[in-house]
Amino acid sequence: MIINLSIIIPVYNVEAYINECLESILSQQLPHSEIIIVDDGSTDSSGVICDKYALEHKHIKVFHQKNQGVSAARNLGLSKSKGNYLTFIDPDDFISRDTYNLNLNILLANKDIDILQYPIVRYSSQAIEKYNIIEQTIENKEELLGIWWRGDIISFSMCNK
Repeated sequence: MIINLSIIIPVYNVEAYINECLESILSQQLPHSEIIIVDDGSTDSSGVICDKYALEHKHIKVFHQKNQGVSAARNLGLSKSKGNYLTFIDPDDFISRDTYNLNLNILLANKDIDILQYPIVRYSSQAIEKYNIIEQTIENKEELLGIWWRGDIISFSMCNK
């Protein structure tokens, strides 16, 4: 079976958030996708919660490792992914309804796109910050660096690509 999208979630001590994160992904009803969770040595019930989801949903895979940090967890997720496209989401985040479906449709219709960036909203106790991303085509690394140095809107977060 072809897997179009791999969603990688590094998890460490997020028992208060992981249910909302996973439910937001599952509500997308993504055919031909996989959710790869890497429990990075959690000392709370995060790993148990993730294992429960994996038992209920065959496209969720959970890997456990001793605590090595978020980069090691993401790298393990990358090594296990089988999708033609991949995305990351942090375990204390959630995704808006249909976000992955809409973005995947764009990618499947435009095979020349390497990276698709979409808007994010940051919620905190003080304020809501919305980052609107304008559509832009960047042809090479020099152009990308120029955009960044000018301060134009481009996000280097891994979780909105």
